[in-house]
Order: sequence, then structure tokens, then C-alpha cells
Amino acid sequence: MQSSVYDSVKDVTKRGFTAVFGVTLGYLLSKLTEDPYLEILVCGFGVLLILFLLKQFKLNRMASLSCIVFMASYFSKIDKFQYGLNRVIGTIIGMLVGLLVNLIVARPRLDLDFYNDAITQRDILRNIFINIIKRDERNIEFVSGSRKSVEEKFEKLLKEYETIMHPKMDIVHAKELKGIFKNLEISLNLLDLLEPKVLDYENRVKLLEDFGIETTEEEVEESELSIVYNYQVANILRCFEEMEDILEKIKP
Repeated sequence: MQSSVYDSVKDVTKRGFTAVFGVTLGYLLSKLTEDPYLEILVCGFGVLLILFLLKQFKLNRMASLSCIVFMASYFSKIDKFQYGLNRVIGTIIGMLVGLLVNLIVARPRLDLDFYNDAITQRDILRNIFINIIKRDERNIEFVSGSRKSVEEKFEKLLKEYETIMHPKMDIVHAKELKGIFKNLEISLNLLDLLEPKVLDYENRVKLLEDFGIETTEEEVEESELSIVYNYQVANILRCFEEMEDILEKIKP
């Protein structure tokens, strides 16, 4: 059983292919010789061939399964074709059972994982933003980690939509949410680099409404740096506002 239906289907395909390949190769190589000494050499060649080919196709994780069924097929004393067929059928049945468990009994909720992670990362970014405004200590490097975490969850969610039982989450709004985290990463990093300036009236009102932060009313400096600083603050506030709307829409 895998962490998603998509991964389960992918795993079943890989295991099925490597099992059939191992059994078929074992059956074919067993026809080359009946000399017990040569059989050992041929078997070693078969194992090396399997390892080489699986490495080329980036299926290293399936090497154990393929080698086991190869050797079992190669050294089988009963009808090799029948044994190989039974082995493949048994392997496929086992994989299908695991897939059915993923589909029916313990279906992963990647939509819920994505939503919960977005909530967690939103709270982290809100705290960082508050600390920047208050000029307190902050771990700005966490901003990139939050964006990456949401992107990873989104990619898994997107792949899950290729399966027959995909989540019901609005994938379009989920993608928009991922874009907002990217925008926040850029703006928060820029704001952290800028010299703190006096906030304009609109930003002070929004900070009080959305974050409960009350700032002193001072005369806004008429300079390019002040304009850039207030623009980034306004953009961040807008991103958080849009984020709340989307989170409400995609809530599982």
C-alpha cells in the first residue's frame, strides 16, 4: 500500500513488469544448458543482466523481486512455464489486493493533506510577516520551506487526479493557492531586505483589521524606498486576503 492511489497504480505496473520480466528471462535461460556447472554461470549472468537493465530503466527498487522470481523460475524442477505463470499470477493478485486497499479501505486523503499543510504554512508566513513589521527576530528562510511544502503537496494532489478515484478538491483554486505562496515568498523576502519605513493609512488600517496590529500614525515619507516598502506590504496583505478566500473554497 502506497501513500496515494497514483503511487499504488504506478507500483503495481512496475512490479508486474519486473515479475514478468524475471520469470520470462529465467524460463528462457534455463533452456540454454542442463550442465550443472554452466547453469550456475548462466544464472549469474541472468542476475547481472537484470540488475543492469533495471538500473537503465531506473527500476532499482524492483531488483529484489525480479531476481527472486528469475532464480525461482530458472531452478524450478517442475514445468518451468507453468511455475512462471503461477508466480506472475500470484504476484499480480498480491499487488491488486494492495491497490484495492488503497482504493476502498484506506484511501489516502491527499486533498485533506494539501489543505491542512496550506493552513500550517499560512500561519508560519503570517508570523514571519508580523515579525518583519514589528522588527522582531524572524527566520526568513522558513518562507522558502513553506512554499516548497505546499508545492510538493500540490504535485501529489495533481498526480492523484490521473487516477480513477481522485479527490474532489477544486484543482484550479488549489493551483491558485500555490501561486499565492510563491508570490508571498518573493514579497516577504523583499520586505525583509528593505529598510523599515512608515506605513501609509491603507496599510495601517488593513494591518489592524486582519492582524490586530496597531501602528503609530506618522507622516509618510515621500521617497521611492517608502513607496516600494508600502507596495510590498500592501501586496502581502492582499495575498493573505486572497488566500483566505481560496482556503474557504477548497475546504474538504
